[in-house]
Amino acid sequence: MPIENRDLIAKADLGLQELTDGGGALTPANAKQFIRTSIIDSNFMKRCTVKPMAAQKERHSRIGLSQRVLRPGTPSTQLPDGQRAKPDLGFVELDSKLFKGEVRIPDEVLEDNIESGNFQNIVMQLIPEAVSRDIDELLLQGDTASGDDYLAQLDGVLKQATAHPVDFNNSRVNFDDLSSMLRAIPKNFKKYRDKYEFLTSYNCEDDFRKLFDDRETAYGDAVLQGNEPVKFRGVPIIAVGMMPDEQGGGGNQTSILLCNPKDIVVGFWRQVRVEVDRDKREGATSFIVTLRLDVKIAVPDAVVLGSEVLNS
Repeated sequence: MPIENRDLIAKADLGLQELTDGGGALTPANAKQFIRTSIIDSNFMKRCTVKPMAAQKERHSRIGLSQRVLRPGTPSTQLPDGQRAKPDLGFVELDSKLFKGEVRIPDEVLEDNIESGNFQNIVMQLIPEAVSRDIDELLLQGDTASGDDYLAQLDGVLKQATAHPVDFNNSRVNFDDLSSMLRAIPKNFKKYRDKYEFLTSYNCEDDFRKLFDDRETAYGDAVLQGNEPVKFRGVPIIAVGMMPDEQGGGGNQTSILLCNPKDIVVGFWRQVRVEVDRDKREGATSFIVTLRLDVKIAVPDAVVLGSEVLNS
């Protein structure tokens, strides 16, 4: 006998109560799982440093040593004040912005999952999968000057990466310009180059692989036949799904971000809400997601941005 709608919704409500704290918000443990699943489903955010936020706004301190530390020494004599190294002190200020999303699931799909005991998988897997792509787009392409209301909520990584630009001048990815990007890394950060990655679009990454078309070597064969990340001067070139590939006046350009992805800090306010809304006429149930997040480059001076890369 088919399950009645009222029984369906009753089971959905019961399942939702097991996930939430009774007020519609996920329990702390389930909120962490929601964020963790969103990170896993992302191919950009999972490369970054993700911090749960206890409040809407938070300040995280950072410290570094970019100046020379060692000085000529004299036995039994301390260094003068002027010769003592001063650490580079700063803060990463996260100011999370509010976002909402809605996932509408037809009764037939919901019924099958409830009856097979997979209701929690809908909430804790399907919904994070649905929003992780949008989060990646925001983290990369956010621009407060954008005409897109969603992207205009905050400045993403590409907008923040202004310290060391390299213009490809509408050329396809090539060895010379990639080399210029590596040389643009400030001297103080070059020793960390083993942690750096080139992050770009799928088309641009494919163009780089094409540079090895005529190379009759074992590496050339591996690049063309395999799916492992390719490298330039030892630095991986990683394709990121939501990297824009329709930039420029002709809509055929992309960008290349050269950085240590862990220097990109994504703040998630830990109070993630998932609420249910039943539409009887349409025969569907909506799950409304509410969350807050922000993104900042912790050390902007360590990032190089390649622009106007021909991509189509």
